[in-house]
Amino acid sequence: MPKNREAATGPDKVFLVQKAVLSVLSPDLEDLDLEDLEGEFTIEDDQEQGWVPVKAFTDRAKAEEYCRMVEGRERAVKNPFEWGTELKDWTTFDAPRFRDWLLDAGIEPPKKKNSKAADWQAWWEKGAPKLTDLQRAKVWEALNKVRYYEVVELSR
Repeated sequence: MPKNREAATGPDKVFLVQKAVLSVLSPDLEDLDLEDLEGEFTIEDDQEQGWVPVKAFTDRAKAEEYCRMVEGRERAVKNPFEWGTELKDWTTFDAPRFRDWLLDAGIEPPKKKNSKAADWQAWWEKGAPKLTDLQRAKVWEALNKVRYYEVVELSR
């Protein structure tokens, strides 16, 4: 007989790294497998965000480290403004604060004060390659609702 319960039944807690995915709610696309499709997707009125398990850890610190690594990989190649359709999908900042945040970081936001998703997407595509690492980090810091991965704790 094992000396402790964990050896006999496994850990009491598991830290699961999950990846954000879109779930298409349209009935005619119900069986659509997003893995088979290429390209980027945005959350529209008929879509919602869900999560898919990626990797499990028994140590929270290792799960968080892995999560930061895979999040960083996604951020290096993704346009964050394709995740949603308006500012409230990307940040808790209102429009004036978000624009000020960017200006304080030395980043020129789109010219239009009431920019739409397409304006922000084009702005990112054109400007992101020119951002310094610090500026890119400041943009992502403000985009506090855009997360591609998360860690959740599961208990028995």
